[in-house]
Formats: sequence, C-alpha cells, structure tokens
Amino acid sequence: MLAALVLILLAKVMEIRPVGVELDRRIDDLENQIEKTEELSAQLEKNADYYKSDEYKEEQARIKLNYKKPGEEVILIYESSEEGDKPEKVIDLPNWKKWLEYLFE
Repeated sequence: MLAALVLILLAKVMEIRPVGVELDRRIDDLENQIEKTEELSAQLEKNADYYKSDEYKEEQARIKLNYKKPGEEVILIYESSEEGDKPEKVIDLPNWKKWLEYLFE
C-alpha cells in the first residue's frame, strides 16, 4: 500500500516537473525583459535631463537660430557639391558681348 502511494506521488511529481521547468524559463525571460526595460528607462531619463539642460538649449539656439555670444565670432563652413559650386571665371567682356550672351544663351 505504501509503495503504491509512493508510486502515485512520484508519477504526479513527474507530471508537474516539465511545467515547473517551463515556468522557470519564462521567469528568467521576464527578468531579462525587466532588466532591459530598466536600462532603457534610465537612458531615456538621462536624455530627458540633457534635453532640459541649458547646454542643449544653447546648442540648438546656435544651430537653428544662428545664436552667438557677445564678442564671439562665428565662421560658417559650407560643403560644396560636385556640380555648380565651382567659381566661374570672371572675364571682362565688352558690354555688347555680355548682352549677346545674355540674350542668346
């Protein structure tokens, strides 16, 4: 009788074991997701603090509004494209030739 009871309990434990393993795996996956979400949240908070900072506001004012501090000199550097940005040769033509080029080109 005792042996039959032990066999029945052992069979029930063997039925429950795969379910427990699956639940442990899901718990591990969820803990990993929580960790990644917390890291992302921390990064987003860091970004939000930066966007609220005076440093960011000044940087954006410089970029978008051409802001400069008093006494500061600003140098603008433009990248040239391959076509159309080459300087044209300046030729001192007589006025009548300039008109002919203007009218017939």
